[in-house]
Amino acid sequence: MEIRQLKAFVAVAKLYSFTRAAELLDYAQSSITAQVGSLEDELSTKLFERLGRQVVLTKDGEKLLPYAEQILKLTSEAKELVSSSAVPRGALSVGAVETLCSVNICSSFTNRIIQLLSVKKANEREHCKKAGFCNGYYYRPMVLSFS
Repeated sequence: MEIRQLKAFVAVAKLYSFTRAAELLDYAQSSITAQVGSLEDELSTKLFERLGRQVVLTKDGEKLLPYAEQILKLTSEAKELVSSSAVPRGALSVGAVETLCSVNICSSFTNRIIQLLSVKKANEREHCKKAGFCNGYYYRPMVLSFS
């Protein structure tokens, strides 16, 4: 039993039509017919009664429908759960001296929550450590000596 077979089955069951199910799923009608046919062969039962252009579920089709819907729902939830875990979540706290506090720092952190604090103290490094920032940006003036 494959997900695409279940998608085809559920679409046909909801729309009472192989043609409309094919349009919804963006498949050729022959592909939907083949998917449902494969599912029927695998289960050794007919899932639909064909009444002209319309189809209705058989008793076995009625039994399968809630399970197929649940499987599709769980599959969708599992994909969403796994794919969302690949994206870091949570807040990012960044401390920086005022001259470095700019949109440029944040541009690579799109779609994330960022707390950006401008540090105006002379002891920027210590202030960032005490505040518990994830990152701190500061600079020291370069002293040039000429001999």
